[in-house]
Amino acid sequence: MACNFLRRFLLQCFGSEQDNPNGNGNLHGRFSMAGTQAILQIEDHSQLVTEAETESSETSIQGSSGNMLFQLKLARHLYGMFSMAGVGPPTNFPNKDRSQLVSGNLTEREDGPCGVFVGIYDGHGGTTCSQFLLDHLFHNLKRAIANKNGVINEEVFQEAYNRTELTFVNHVRTNWQNEPQIAVLGSCCLVGVVVNKVLHVANAGDSRAVLVRWPDGGGLDDMVVIPLSVDYNAKYRERRDEVSEEHPPGTSLFEEFEGCSYVRGSLPVTRAIGHVYLKYDEFNQAPLPADYIQKEPIVRPIVKAEPMIRSRQLGPDDKFVIFASHGLWDEMDNKEAALLVRNAPRDGAAALLLKEAMRKAAAKHEMDFLDLRPFLPSDKRSYHDDISIIILFFDNL
Repeated sequence: MACNFLRRFLLQCFGSEQDNPNGNGNLHGRFSMAGTQAILQIEDHSQLVTEAETESSETSIQGSSGNMLFQLKLARHLYGMFSMAGVGPPTNFPNKDRSQLVSGNLTEREDGPCGVFVGIYDGHGGTTCSQFLLDHLFHNLKRAIANKNGVINEEVFQEAYNRTELTFVNHVRTNWQNEPQIAVLGSCCLVGVVVNKVLHVANAGDSRAVLVRWPDGGGLDDMVVIPLSVDYNAKYRERRDEVSEEHPPGTSLFEEFEGCSYVRGSLPVTRAIGHVYLKYDEFNQAPLPADYIQKEPIVRPIVKAEPMIRSRQLGPDDKFVIFASHGLWDEMDNKEAALLVRNAPRDGAAALLLKEAMRKAAAKHEMDFLDLRPFLPSDKRSYHDDISIIILFFDNL
């Protein structure tokens, strides 16, 4: 898988991870597969499925799992309904992904704008950074929106990402002498915000947001699938060129491994929060393990935390948007995912999409995913990567 090379290095250097597999907060959830624990943290589930949701009510959902499937089949947000699911493969305990949905006020002020916030945080090598994003990014976004007097624009997302990145760098700076592995860890960061019938998407990494639209009464031929993010993955020539253009000619930036390009031979993505050993030369020394110390000094960050931001006015033809970590997109393309969601009942749509990705991944390894066991041979168990999915359905735009 895309991050297995990094994981193998971490296991060789540190033996195991020291992260809390379940994060913080109260645990709640139902699991469709037996095995290690999965959690769905619901901060206010009294508002989830009420018939009449007002703009003053707030729903806050946080999802993560051990290595089995969790799902929230269907619940309400300000503009319609949503479905949510996630899973990690058996060998990848705990699941490095974190996901988040907040529906309600987007600032601390009572008169602040109301909308829907979605976050998909795909951690690399451990849960430290993805959990940090879960704990801090939305609060930093609310602060940035308040600083703009409720206006939501590109500067708001840039401020929120930058503040979160700097706070995490300071966290690493304070702790890395005793916990050197945190200088290696990082996370992709995909964020969506819907407010005043405008969808904003910010992305740093290779998670993806896809909007699906068709006119009322339209058939499958009328369906339009619109990608709203860019995959910042080193396997694409365009992404490698973007990095190369910001560094002096001759700088060693990418290495090939198992037919894929990686940043300095270890990281598949070109944008992410964290991974400070590829950003600041102060971390390019012991106690960082020798495998990660770069021969060339880090003159400027190789991996950027800056998000790409797109905004789109929504209308009655816009039916739903899929937010998902790259574990889903490794197994199916945008149109395939859109068709599956369109043709399925909304109730449990995210889990259905997730299970289809698992089935396709298992088929590549000549496995039946319905017959998986926790104790498969080690070369068979990592048959798919972490997958997190949130689908927003729009009903009252």
